[in-house]
Amino acid sequence: MQKLIVFGGTGKSGKAILRTALERKDLAVSIFVRSPWKIPDELRKGLNIIEGDVLDQKLVTEAIKSQDFVISALGKGMNLASTTLISCGTHNIIEGMRANQVSNLMVVSVSTELSKDYLTPFFLKAVCADHKRMLAELTTCTDLQWCAVCVPEIYELPYTGDYKVAIDKRPGPLSVVGMDMADFMISCIGDEEKWAKYKQAKVGITTDISMSTLSKTWQFKAICIITSSFVAFISYAIYKLF
Repeated sequence: MQKLIVFGGTGKSGKAILRTALERKDLAVSIFVRSPWKIPDELRKGLNIIEGDVLDQKLVTEAIKSQDFVISALGKGMNLASTTLISCGTHNIIEGMRANQVSNLMVVSVSTELSKDYLTPFFLKAVCADHKRMLAELTTCTDLQWCAVCVPEIYELPYTGDYKVAIDKRPGPLSVVGMDMADFMISCIGDEEKWAKYKQAKVGITTDISMSTLSKTWQFKAICIITSSFVAFISYAIYKLF
């Protein structure tokens, strides 16, 4: 049985990863978490819960001991302010893996980092800057086998299995179902051929979601509100200017 530890397991991507990993009977799953009360009750059974702060190097190193695979889904949720949590936390994970001679790492990042041609929305620039710092370190780690799964907007919808994956680009629209992303990541554990294909790479993943389904999600409604507010602000600024 292989051992997996997940960092950042209480966000959108993290919970999807845990749900998918717990379905695998050949995986012993641990979660390293600062606030255990955020773990949904239905996920607690079968989980080894390790309480700690990812910014505490000693605790991170201790948690990684004897693990076979590490997944990081570190993030700040809806907090879009400047941060170093993702890059500093990932640095501590990398150092903890080195100390314990654990080599397999997957991280969740943002799809705007797949290509210089992809524009970063103005309201995500601060968070994306920290993802950029994380990837800058990760891509120099020749002693680790790593993969950065770079996602567009994650939608909390049921698993579809109808997703596309590509190296260094988005293979489809600006959407992915969280459970689809998790399926790809967990399927890499124990599949030597798949892991050999995607390790040492930034991987884009997308799901085609119908507009009728998208329009019912809170993310779609939030994006519409943000876009409308931005358009209204620009319109007002132009009006005042002229």
